Amino acid sequence: MRYLNQKNYRYIPYMHNLSNGGAPEDRRNVATSGCGLCCMCMVVDRLTTQTLELAECARMSEESGANHMPGTRLHILGPVAAQRYGLTYAEADSLEDVRKTLRAGGCAVLFAGGNKGDRVGLFTQNPNGHYVLLLSVDEEDDFCILDPNYDSEKFFVEGVRDKVKVSVPYLYCKGEVLEQEVTDLAPPFYLFTKKKPE
Repeated sequence: MRYLNQKNYRYIPYMHNLSNGGAPEDRRNVATSGCGLCCMCMVVDRLTTQTLELAECARMSEESGANHMPGTRLHILGPVAAQRYGLTYAEADSLEDVRKTLRAGGCAVLFAGGNKGDRVGLFTQNPNGHYVLLLSVDEEDDFCILDPNYDSEKFFVEGVRDKVKVSVPYLYCKGEVLEQEVTDLAPPFYLFTKKKPE
């Protein structure tokens, strides 16, 4: 499937944090603030035969008002994109709900927290959080993940090392590790599946 790394898209503008006067000029682009957009585009690619381009996803976020806080509010953008591309959308607090969705052929987006006390955030150290895409889970409870902000050094720093297996672009980690990333900043999981024929 198509993997999108937001770092490659500095040239795509993305206005956000509008409720707070907008983001600083150097952060008004997909590279700095488009993890949610990348995840949503990858969801569409994974579950449909269509393509959602990043520039169009940014427009959709702006039109739906999902861009009023830093980055993207997926609880606003998710339902809009799901309706447009024939998907179901749900929110979940439980990793067990995520497992059921993945095993049924769907995918999920995790809103991961940053650093908490002495704990180093796995996918981000940013207290505003970060979205990653969960693709599958196996019988050993290893989750397959795409991180739209991956770089070659990210998972080798102190406090993170050995928690993630890397097979670029795919990442693998245990459910118990993902549980530690759940934040109270937003619903932690956004679930997407193909709609069943009526």
